[in-house]
Amino acid sequence: MSLLTGFRQYRNTIATALVLGLLASARHAGVMLLLVWPILILYGLAATVKAIRNPELRNPLLVKASIWVFMSVLVVSWHLFMHHSTRDKAQQIADKIESFRALKGVYPVDISDIGMSYKEMKAMLGLSYYINKDGKVIFGYASTFVPFEYEEYDFASQAWAHSSD
Repeated sequence: MSLLTGFRQYRNTIATALVLGLLASARHAGVMLLLVWPILILYGLAATVKAIRNPELRNPLLVKASIWVFMSVLVVSWHLFMHHSTRDKAQQIADKIESFRALKGVYPVDISDIGMSYKEMKAMLGLSYYINKDGKVIFGYASTFVPFEYEEYDFASQAWAHSSD
């Protein structure tokens, strides 16, 4: 079997895995994997039964399973990178807010008081917010893996908290 013939056998699996991988790699889209994994698990169980009954199908099914596992690992790795990268940037902003408070005795009224615009903060963190209302300060950003969840900095305990709607 030539390399081209072998590729043709897997091109639909590769194309589908690439499309899903690209879609699921977007910020807030990691949840797509949670929707696809149950289907892949069921397919994997059916393919295992099929491979036990037909030994000639073992290699092709193993290659297909490997393609999906590889795609899943890439997407999860990308989301972990985005999470840690965004958290590091957010921590830098939280540290600037804390430095402002240590220097002036109060939290900044607006994010521009620490020398940053909301546009710059959005470029660094994506969907994010800073609110100082009646002395209560709220700073956070949207989770990078799933929509409708967010990370908020608790200035009292100086720790991050994950919350969902």
